[in-house]
Amino acid sequence: MKYLCLSLLAFIPHVVAFDTSAMKSAGGALIDGTEPVHSFEYVSNGNARFLVLNKEIGRKGNSAIWKYVDHLPIPDIDPDYSLYYAMCNLNGAFEPRIVAIAKLDMNKEINREVKEAWFANLELGKYQKIDTSNIECINEGYGL
Repeated sequence: MKYLCLSLLAFIPHVVAFDTSAMKSAGGALIDGTEPVHSFEYVSNGNARFLVLNKEIGRKGNSAIWKYVDHLPIPDIDPDYSLYYAMCNLNGAFEPRIVAIAKLDMNKEINREVKEAWFANLELGKYQKIDTSNIECINEGYGL
């Protein structure tokens, strides 16, 4: 599947293709409480990894039709850390638009050691790097 995004270079519009057809999808997550519905999809091709931000633009039967919004290149992640998306709190309140790289400790339900974080700004249609000091991530595997 090819996604097209419009960007500006010296005020001249041009189209940049973001082609995911050769990439493998490792799943994703709906972004809770968004209208229209948005989602994250984790895709990779070799060492290149991205978190694609999509917006639902319609339905075909029981399946959503997704439109590309933005993509976040995922940096190399230390073995003791993990990528969290749609599973973080901001200032103590659940915020599903947060994407973070945080320490993975299977003995803790909440991981507070956050290395990097981004906010999926749905109004602007792009990822924005944010401060990590008030972010904590929920360990889905805690207690299993």
